[in-house]
Amino acid sequence: MPLINIAIVDGQGLFRQILSHFIKSVDTFRLIGDFEDGNVFWGKLPALYKCGIDIVIVDIDIHSFNGVQLTTLLQSQYPKIKIITLSTHDNPLIIAQLIKAHVSSYLTKDCNKEELIMAIKACHKAGYYYNDKVIKAIQDHSDQKVKAEMTLNSLNIKISEREKQVLLLICNEFNTDEISGKLHLSARTIDNHRKNLLAKTGCRNTAGLVFFAIKYLILSPL
Repeated sequence: MPLINIAIVDGQGLFRQILSHFIKSVDTFRLIGDFEDGNVFWGKLPALYKCGIDIVIVDIDIHSFNGVQLTTLLQSQYPKIKIITLSTHDNPLIIAQLIKAHVSSYLTKDCNKEELIMAIKACHKAGYYYNDKVIKAIQDHSDQKVKAEMTLNSLNIKISEREKQVLLLICNEFNTDEISGKLHLSARTIDNHRKNLLAKTGCRNTAGLVFFAIKYLILSPL
């Protein structure tokens, strides 16, 4: 199994050291750098990219950048890198802003190590990991009136029942082959449904499709 290459950007020295030690302790993870400053990380990023960086774990309050700014820059110049934000904040507005900026996962710093491992593996495999707290924060960010208007019925988008099935399976972290097996359709057909969903929704990637499903109440917290 190929290793997942991870970098850490966090200004809290002790926390960064503990997190670095933890990442090194997981057999399938490889730490390729840890940084206390966003500018230093950004300067080293071309070299890290050549090393095959898969995921960067970022504190949203790092020096030089905030989480939204760094996420936006990474998405525009290095869209293949998955971003997991860690924060002491549990603010629905901040969470919604970060997910809208296409962060791959949002976790609070008091999460347990099992969830962090799960998030890293899910982001590497499926492109995202959003727990129930994040899903609820996105949907609660709007008031009830706006939320009622954000249903598929109010959009000028026609998503078929089959496309909705595919979308829900994507949201549950199934890949093309797994969805193909569950729906008894060819992988090519599933890829076509995925492309149609991206075109209809205007999303750029899988994480965007998941955000769309959350925002428009297709996917709800368990």
